[in-house]
Amino acid sequence: MFSGCLLPAAAAAVAASVAVVAAAVRTNMAARRTPSVGVVSDEGLSCLLEVTPPQDDPLWQTAGQSLLMCGPLGYFVSLLWAHGAKVDLFTPGVLRRLAASAAIAILNTLLSAADWAAHRSGVAATPLCEQPVFVVGIPRSGTTLLHSLLAADPRLLAPDTFQGAHPTSFLFARCARQRYLGASLSTTRPMDNVAQSWDLLLTSCPPAYVCVWVAVVSYFAVIVSPAPVEDEVGVAVLAGGVSYYSAMFFIKHSREFLPYLTWDTPAAIAAFPRWRDAFLLFCRRVLYASRMAEKASREGEGSMPPRPDRQLVLKSPSHTAHIRVLRDLFPRAKFVFIHRHPEEVARSSVALAQRFLPINGLAGFTAADAETWILDMDRCLSRAYLRDRHSIPAGSLVEVSYADLAADPMGTLHTIYERLGLDGRAELRTTHARVAQEALAYQAEGKCGRHAPLSPAACALLYDAWREYYDAFGYTPTHASSAATEATAAVGPMVGGAGAPATPTAKGQAAFADTARTTGLPVTPVAS
Repeated sequence: MFSGCLLPAAAAAVAASVAVVAAAVRTNMAARRTPSVGVVSDEGLSCLLEVTPPQDDPLWQTAGQSLLMCGPLGYFVSLLWAHGAKVDLFTPGVLRRLAASAAIAILNTLLSAADWAAHRSGVAATPLCEQPVFVVGIPRSGTTLLHSLLAADPRLLAPDTFQGAHPTSFLFARCARQRYLGASLSTTRPMDNVAQSWDLLLTSCPPAYVCVWVAVVSYFAVIVSPAPVEDEVGVAVLAGGVSYYSAMFFIKHSREFLPYLTWDTPAAIAAFPRWRDAFLLFCRRVLYASRMAEKASREGEGSMPPRPDRQLVLKSPSHTAHIRVLRDLFPRAKFVFIHRHPEEVARSSVALAQRFLPINGLAGFTAADAETWILDMDRCLSRAYLRDRHSIPAGSLVEVSYADLAADPMGTLHTIYERLGLDGRAELRTTHARVAQEALAYQAEGKCGRHAPLSPAACALLYDAWREYYDAFGYTPTHASSAATEATAAVGPMVGGAGAPATPTAKGQAAFADTARTTGLPVTPVAS
């Protein structure tokens, strides 16, 4: 009966996705071909990076890093319906990626339907956390390390890899203890070699990617220690692609997605309720999962008094531009902002672009497109944060540097706990020391990415584009800004979307559009 209702729906969704892909095929056949991933054309030169293809990974390893593999058919169809014209089927790997994603989305749809049927009422009745902690900062500035340290506190609750990657089905999948895609995820993240896991203990798994998904229902696993993940990964799926993270599929058009950071255009404002509702739903689902685990623990240990709900600790770089929205939703929220030398951020961002974008892209892009994505995104995030940080009440914001966190993690955590009024730092010294020691040992062993140095022209370009960030946090550029004009002239204008402005030069003749304008959004504080 259950499967009889789901199979026709799955067939209809597959037919819709085929229609969308067919429309993309027609568009691509008529459109002028763009350079493929990893190919740098004459008009796409960059002094910051040259995009190169990643090393060949088995399909089931690469697929585990693709954000397109995270959702049900509704997400897959919604994304292609909105952006199908941007898909470039002639780019190597794109057609295979779409086919694999459609196959995986079928199973995700079945599991999501079962999840909804079993847990929708419990999730809806779960109160939201009144005082979450948000870790914010531009990408590659140390937010992952800080998030991991804070998530080691058992009184704080962070979404884990499994929840972020399967936001519509993780409750049912874990309750059924089904074997899930252990072989599809590499043991480290592609952009920085930081360890990651589905949090499942696997004994065996078929080597073929699609076969893993077909055989997944018959396997069982034991849940082990979680690894925290960015909540925006799951929110993007629940919102049907209404997220800045969708820009990673279409880097050549990344500027079109900037309003999902600032919510400052009519289209973005109209789409904002979808993102807001998805974000709150994801928070409820994570809290509900924690309550279920707590209930099971109490039943297993006999009569124990219920412990208070855990306090959410969330990290997504996009939240750096969402301060006003988050404070409207959670007036008592607390924030930890981490900053890092912009040149170190850029070097790490280049590595991310080289390793992560090609395995997610649904269209070709040039090195200049990737450079535009890096510069635009970090400029937008830092401007929005610098504009909004003064609206955060005293005692609800702490700013730390990556250098201090790496040099003295325990002292930095002590400062964060003290200034935010978080309890229990004395009891957690052993736990935090262990996590910090593991993280720093991981770096000392050279397992984190070793990034190539930046050229003088690239350093000058960064200072010219991110000068506000340099000045706000007291960072000094390696090379004089006067070299930026010469650097820009050498590489030519940036290649963004159609009609996109050029990268700013030292003379400021073509400045970036200020996408961090002030807007009034239709948001109200949530009731707990």
